[in-house]
Amino acid sequence: AFGTLAARYPNKKGFALSMHLTGAQIGNTIGPPLVGGLISGIAIRSIISFEGFGWEKVSVFMAIPMIITGLLVLVLFKSAGSESKGNWSFDEYKTRSKGLLKDKIILGLILLGGIRASAHTSFLLFLAVYLKEVLNYSAFVIGFHIALITAAGIISTPIMGMLSDKYGRKSIIMIAMTLMSIFLFLFLIFKTGIGLIILISLLGMFFFSVMPIITAATMDRVPEGSEGSGTALNFIGMSVVGFISPLFAGFIYSIYGFDGISIMSGTIGVIGVVLCGLLPIKKVA
Repeated sequence: AFGTLAARYPNKKGFALSMHLTGAQIGNTIGPPLVGGLISGIAIRSIISFEGFGWEKVSVFMAIPMIITGLLVLVLFKSAGSESKGNWSFDEYKTRSKGLLKDKIILGLILLGGIRASAHTSFLLFLAVYLKEVLNYSAFVIGFHIALITAAGIISTPIMGMLSDKYGRKSIIMIAMTLMSIFLFLFLIFKTGIGLIILISLLGMFFFSVMPIITAATMDRVPEGSEGSGTALNFIGMSVVGFISPLFAGFIYSIYGFDGISIMSGTIGVIGVVLCGLLPIKKVA
């Protein structure tokens, strides 16, 4: 979808990709508390008493909306990909892909996306572990806290996308990742209660919202017609780093607890800020 949107809205990539992600964030906000409640149940004094279905049944239930969504995509989005200027042969595809991999700025942006994903994946995973093991929250309350990370982004994501189209990607990415790093370090101070809730919400304004801006910066760099390949490379970078980082995060958590995760994630964010500052990301006219 990112590649299609980048090709269809070449002058508003940041806003288009951000709006696409906003839809995902709405689902990510509703999903955790809903699924948490379905798994563990909800009890509000004597008014509501629901014991929950357990994770096995809920996993099966979740397949139903996924199948429906897939069918709707097939029916309603038949024009997706019509922006393509022509069909490439496999040899042409390989040649263009190799060209992207030789571009140091594109590789730097892919690495930047991977760094952001590393901080995001590691922190989010062990935030849930911390809420369960240390604070002993129920599945529903854990889901509520996790949902806060995406809830704030529903508003901030399209705004950041518009600002990146107007003022350039680099400044927006640097501001977002700087604030993200600061908020991650602040979890060393605010560990529970209303302070934790507010800090999670503030982090959510930038945590996931900067991802489409990094992707848009990559799309600005790739040749016309290669948007899909650029998107794929971005997500490959995020997947590889996202696979490795939880392993290190697990080791850190086992020794230093959630404080170690805060320091690790914040440090990764700082590395991302430095990398962004070094990359010559130019504003697109």
